[in-house]
Amino acid sequence: MSASEQICVSPHAPVVKDLRARLVQIRNAVGITQEELGKRMNPDNPLLKQEVFRIEKGDALLTFERILMLSKAYGISPPDLVDLDKDIDDVLRRRRKPTKVAPVETLQQE
Repeated sequence: MSASEQICVSPHAPVVKDLRARLVQIRNAVGITQEELGKRMNPDNPLLKQEVFRIEKGDALLTFERILMLSKAYGISPPDLVDLDKDIDDVLRRRRKPTKVAPVETLQQE
């Protein structure tokens, strides 16, 4: 595929609508607001809740970068995030738990 060719999927295609609905379902199952999700997606430069709303509604492009950010925010893999056949509760039950890292000073003292 040349650099000028792009794969485009209509934001109104059924699969895209289903994916966006899944994103809302995951956020609701985790129990966080759009504002909190924006902070989790990019802690250094949080997305505004309006931008998260636009992603979920379909007014903002759902890029691969945003899929990665969403996956990281929820602690699940990108395939688990976008696989419409996987049960959301099962995916969230298996999600990675954040690990606590000991400060360097603590490690050096041991």
